[in-house]
Amino acid sequence: AEPKSPDAADALAIAITHAHHRQSATLRLKVVGI
Repeated sequence: AEPKSPDAADALAIAITHAHHRQSATLRLKVVGI
């Protein structure tokens, strides 16, 4: 899947980073036990 433009690539990277951050934050809360 080759993005058509740098903007598309940036949007994809941001979406991936955001999803990963949200997942790791949830995991951290589970580990801490909140």
